[in-house]
Amino acid sequence: MDIDFNQRLKPIKKGHVLKVRGHDYSHGTNVHQHGALRYRIAGGYVTGNSRYVKVVR
Repeated sequence: MDIDFNQRLKPIKKGHVLKVRGHDYSHGTNVHQHGALRYRIAGGYVTGNSRYVKVVR
């Protein structure tokens, strides 16, 4: 899946629980640009405000 979101798949509804397998940044190899935080999930990547993401066990 594309970390820079060149392809859009489908929106995720509010309240849906996703299993996050890690995180990466867009433009990860470019030292001249700051990247946006992307959460890695089973189908690719999603983006979300870290204030609204919480740990559920």
